[in-house]
Amino acid sequence: MTVIAAHAGFGWWQQLAFLISKKVNLLTDISGWQPVAFKDFDLFCRYIRDLISIAGAQNIIFATDGPAYAFYGMSNQWWVELFKNLPEMSPSHTKFDPEDVEAILYKNAQRVLGTAVDHLE
Repeated sequence: MTVIAAHAGFGWWQQLAFLISKKVNLLTDISGWQPVAFKDFDLFCRYIRDLISIAGAQNIIFATDGPAYAFYGMSNQWWVELFKNLPEMSPSHTKFDPEDVEAILYKNAQRVLGTAVDHLE
């Protein structure tokens, strides 16, 4: 059985990241992290970089809480574009590989969920 933890554990994301690093059937999504990115992009980048470093990009799946945040100016399109542009837009002390971003945006979901998401590529 594969388990996908919602919201990357949010307040407990570090503990979840370490659990993921030890379990082969545990992944997480990053839904609900839009307010962190919107309020403090630098902090968001540090958190996501650490999450990737600990849990591995292959264990993280992009997701939204949409349309919940659209009312606050954080559309799903904004969220996708923000994440997609991390390699170019992140602060100089926080680097993201385009391959990791692609894996998180859609390739991990394709791998885990199968053909249900094949049309996204």
